[in-house]
Amino acid sequence: METNEKQTEENPYPVYSSQTKNNGLMGYYKDFLFDTAITWTTDGANAGTVNYREGKFYSTNVNGVLLSEKGYANKAIAEAINKVAWKWVSHVGNPKLMNNVMGNILISIPQGIEEQKKIGEFFKQIDDTISLHQRKLDLLKEQKKGLLQKMFPKKGKTVPEIRFKGFTDDWKSDYFENIFDFPVSTNSLSRSQLNYDYGEIKSVHYGDILVNYDSVLDITKDEIPYITDGKIEKYGTNLLKNKDLIFADAAEDKTVGKAVEVHGLHDEFLVSGLHTIVARPKEEIADFFYGYYINSYNYRRQLLRLIQGTKISSISKSNLQKTIVSYPKSINEQRCIGSFFRSIDDLIYLNNIKIDLLKEQKKGFLQKMFI
Repeated sequence: METNEKQTEENPYPVYSSQTKNNGLMGYYKDFLFDTAITWTTDGANAGTVNYREGKFYSTNVNGVLLSEKGYANKAIAEAINKVAWKWVSHVGNPKLMNNVMGNILISIPQGIEEQKKIGEFFKQIDDTISLHQRKLDLLKEQKKGLLQKMFPKKGKTVPEIRFKGFTDDWKSDYFENIFDFPVSTNSLSRSQLNYDYGEIKSVHYGDILVNYDSVLDITKDEIPYITDGKIEKYGTNLLKNKDLIFADAAEDKTVGKAVEVHGLHDEFLVSGLHTIVARPKEEIADFFYGYYINSYNYRRQLLRLIQGTKISSISKSNLQKTIVSYPKSINEQRCIGSFFRSIDDLIYLNNIKIDLLKEQKKGFLQKMFI
């Protein structure tokens, strides 16, 4: 089945799958199977996820479908089922929630269709607001991705495509080893040696660099675990400083070599943990600049050629030293670039907070508006 990415006259009907991204919408198709129904994912990682589908639509075969001639296939009923369906998912082998099991789920609902509609409209307003902020968030991330390519020089170029007014000098290029030192040893601290509740010293795990942190690791915002029973006298010679770069030196895919720039350290103590490399600038640099530069496409394309390994990919200190780093001679231009990308990240952070808050509010209303 060939779907169209956008809705057209030839392909007017949405196609829903088991994915959670974009509310399960995977494209548009020329035909439809159902007209206003409740769907749920029957098997796989998202088994038990329930959605209300208004209007004509096509559904893939990993979705079960609930229909009602009396109007019970509505948003309120879908939310009531979704609230409890996860309890009925079988986790023997591949997670499943099949038709016969769904048919046995008991829910409490208002008797009147009108009250159900009012509840459904209320939750639709919340979902629409969440979707609006999600679209803003996705747009910000796409804009940032594009700017990371255009605000740093491409291979063979001495200036970027987009530049702040007033700066015209060529950027300087040099080997990584001439700009950064490797001043501290990293520590083989696994997840089992970390906790999020107490301790004297925090530790950065490579898995968090790859997944949970962006270009800047802000000790005041990001959740960073403590070393269980970690003492300052044991790790004191390996403490990190603001503006240090921490690379994840191993991964199962091409995310290896992702880095974060440390910020927010005052009285806190931080060390680098398992599968990481720490690089420290030899000279004074502007905040945030290298955090974004190192993760830009124009620099990472060098790293991808130097990655070693098959199942587990890795990057070494010696290979990092071989890379070429470009940077503006003017620290003021560095500052403008770093601050600009930091402001985008702040907007992304705020939108994430709004989305999480709205989801929590919806969760609270679901608990109070259904028995």
